[in-house]
Amino acid sequence: GYQTDIGMTGPYSSVIGVDKKQVIERFLKGVNVRFQAGGDDPCIEGIFAEINDENGKTVRVERIHRFIEGISS
Repeated sequence: GYQTDIGMTGPYSSVIGVDKKQVIERFLKGVNVRFQAGGDDPCIEGIFAEINDENGKTVRVERIHRFIEGISS
């Protein structure tokens, strides 16, 4: 198997970890805004890959997407 990107770790309702409203304001108005962490819904994404020991080929791939409770930005 080949994997180039397995997901983001950070606030789910954000733009790469930054508050969405600030990113949109900066894009639309060209205003230099100090970015703040966005969202109180942290998550972790990735994959679990099962590999055949004999031939090194991927047998199974499982997506991992979990919200993490008890953590806020």
